[in-house]
Amino acid sequence: MSGLVTLALDHPKRQSDRLRQAVGILQKGGLLLVPTEIGYVLAARGDRSETVDRLLGEGWSYPATMLVSDLSQVGPLVGSLPAEAAPLSQIFWPGPLVLTLARGEKAMAQLSCGQTKLSFLASSHPLAQAMAEQCPFPLATVPARPGDEERAQGRLEWRDLPLGLEPTVVDLTSSPPRVTSLGFVSVEELTLALEGRRPLLSSDLATPQRFARYAPAARLIVVEGDPERAARRIKFLRDTYVMTEKCCLLVTRESAERWFDGVGDVRVVGSRSDVGALGRELQAALRDIEARGSASVVLVEGVAREGAGMELMEQLTRSAHQVINTEDPGFAGQAGMQPRQRKR
Repeated sequence: MSGLVTLALDHPKRQSDRLRQAVGILQKGGLLLVPTEIGYVLAARGDRSETVDRLLGEGWSYPATMLVSDLSQVGPLVGSLPAEAAPLSQIFWPGPLVLTLARGEKAMAQLSCGQTKLSFLASSHPLAQAMAEQCPFPLATVPARPGDEERAQGRLEWRDLPLGLEPTVVDLTSSPPRVTSLGFVSVEELTLALEGRRPLLSSDLATPQRFARYAPAARLIVVEGDPERAARRIKFLRDTYVMTEKCCLLVTRESAERWFDGVGDVRVVGSRSDVGALGRELQAALRDIEARGSASVVLVEGVAREGAGMELMEQLTRSAHQVINTEDPGFAGQAGMQPRQRKR
């Protein structure tokens, strides 16, 4: 943690000086840990290729989320603003709603990691709001990951810990808009904001024919990303659903031995070292659960989207009612950085 500057804004008289210092760290190309209502994020200026490369790091393949103060800061970074952007931002911003839009020519392609979309968040956290307002450059962020305190040059701290809310992510590049991750903002609230036009969910049948898929009777939720984060998320979901639903967990042998010892309703479906065999066992387990009607909610551990894992994850994605990626910018970040506790 050497070189990390902690900027604690615990007194009003210090706020302007500390914020100027934080902006200065970013201005010089540094990385900054910033609290938001969805957990800590790692931020960098999004108009320099070298800082974006440092922000994303090795192996990161998901678009950055741009931290903005309001919709006026979104316009310069997108091709055009769809009509739905105005009512959604007016009602839910600042707050835990992430809007996905088509990346414009003025936004660096690196921010999208080869994709054509870019996500935006107007955070309700006072420090995140202040940074978005004061930075004279686009502010790119990714969820804080283990080890980011070693990479960052500074960290903003507030008197309270970040809430860790899960954001709702709405993709406005499709018509009607599609909810790609359901969190704090409900579908009913989105429908009211859109004047009765309900956004699509991954479980909806009213999708183009080329997306037609097999839909299991049980609610199938796939959790992918870092194995430890995915395991924590699966256990959290299991503890949430088990009070009212019959749950079944389908996890790899490695995760079962390390993180699910003593957890009920767990079925081991193979090893990550043999994705082909794992896929066959997983499909057999899903058919057995459906035939027996033994669970109304099935939580599945995903695998890396590479090699044989890519095909398996595409199959699971087509069948799933919900896919949660713990490395995605829209993810709340249960493993996100937490501020250091201070004596009061």
